[in-house]
Amino acid sequence: MTIDTHTLVKSKPALGVESPTLENYWHPVAESAEVTEDRPLAAELLGKRLVAYRANGEAHVLDDLCVHRGTALSLGWTTPEGCIVCPYHGWEYDGGGHCQKIPSLPPGARIPSGAKVRSYQVAERYGLVWVSLSEPVTGITEWPSAEWEDPNVKIFYSHRYSWQASAARTVENFMDLSHFPFLHDGMLGSRDRTITNAYEVTQTDYGFYYDYIELEPGGVHSPADSEVHWEYFLWLPFSVHLRKGTSDGQSTVVSLVSSPTTDETNELFLFISRNYDQESDDQSYLDFTHVIMEADRHVVESQRPVPLPVELTEELHLRGPDAAALAYRRSLAALGVFS
Repeated sequence: MTIDTHTLVKSKPALGVESPTLENYWHPVAESAEVTEDRPLAAELLGKRLVAYRANGEAHVLDDLCVHRGTALSLGWTTPEGCIVCPYHGWEYDGGGHCQKIPSLPPGARIPSGAKVRSYQVAERYGLVWVSLSEPVTGITEWPSAEWEDPNVKIFYSHRYSWQASAARTVENFMDLSHFPFLHDGMLGSRDRTITNAYEVTQTDYGFYYDYIELEPGGVHSPADSEVHWEYFLWLPFSVHLRKGTSDGQSTVVSLVSSPTTDETNELFLFISRNYDQESDDQSYLDFTHVIMEADRHVVESQRPVPLPVELTEELHLRGPDAAALAYRRSLAALGVFS
């Protein structure tokens, strides 16, 4: 079922759900262009096997499991009537997961009441198909300062990655300022400037926000020693926007949405926006971001344990440089699903 998430975006994470878990949040499972009326698409979210397909223009997501003999519905096909067909015995399910036809029964025979597959709430936004496995407690992430709708900002889909790492480890890495001088020396930082000054993390309805001002160490996209303003907007649980602003008014936003396929793997959907250099080709920005993300991937995939430890005694933390990580782990611990 597709719903309008704009009515939920400004709501606090409550909405009648007493103890929300990761199933109560929106996660992307595919690019919208991948979900077609021609053939079903297999997907995975939080360890659940899902199937996505499109009927009359609307995306549907069901459990990828025919209740008859456990066959993957993603191996089947769709009908002009908007059903997905199991390839084993031809059972047909509509977008709500209800079986509409069992070919081995005579015409007019009653279809058993248990002949149904669980369906999920679906929304399409930013060119992605989002799914909430249970009642959503908040909306889909918003771009900071409405960059997505701003005609003066160029925004584009950058990359999609599959990492052998947990979604939480991936997001925490993206928020980490103090690794720039080492992992991204000469690109986002310099090993001649390694001190991370204290900064304040502010709680918000959607997660938290923090900013950090420093002098440009490398001069890759702005003059060396010019002032750089880093801003982070964390939307719980796995979306984060990083805006880099310079003293001449240029603003670049790199937005990461991580989808937890399992406890130890995730899909990353990455976007870039900028309010300058509108006519230039995007390839140099794509290439730069890819180099950064690949360096991050090698490190994050090496981290153990793979799930992010939310008990603060499990890893050593620094009160100043790790302020965002501490806020993030406390926030995840409140969900009660990472311990």
